[in-house]
Amino acid sequence: MTTMKWKSEFVEQGHVQTRRQDLLKVLDLRGLRPTEEERARVGSSTDLAQLDQWFERSLTAATAAEVFTD
Repeated sequence: MTTMKWKSEFVEQGHVQTRRQDLLKVLDLRGLRPTEEERARVGSSTDLAQLDQWFERSLTAATAAEVFTD
């Protein structure tokens, strides 16, 4: 059981890291230019659901600030 839990956590961390990278890439490609604070917020987030929400917003938002509105 312990090995399975460790593998699950490892896989989730990989998903979190990938979502962070994807989010920042979309923001940059769309020219939304997130602030250093917004970049740090993305980089420190471990909540995959939150990152998914930000990613989805990043696809249509007019500004980076819109992406991070809670």
